[in-house]
Amino acid sequence: MQDGDILYLDDSRYIIVEAAKDDVIVIYPEDMTEAAFVAYEISNRHLPVSINRNGITTPYNRLLEGLLKKESIKLILTHFFHPVV
Repeated sequence: MQDGDILYLDDSRYIIVEAAKDDVIVIYPEDMTEAAFVAYEISNRHLPVSINRNGITTPYNRLLEGLLKKESIKLILTHFFHPVV
């Protein structure tokens, strides 16, 4: 589904997908040791995660952000869009 997709349409009503915007942390580990540390900390907090060649993405968490900055692990804070019906 994409933002703006019409799921239902008749003469009097419609249902449309509206993208929600969530704050996320995108983490860029320098090596396998950092990646393992990040994975451990995210899993210890039971946070959802997306891992791909563009980085590790997880919902924003103030405590995780502070820990990663303290450990000098490269990250950015951004917004991620996903469909909500």
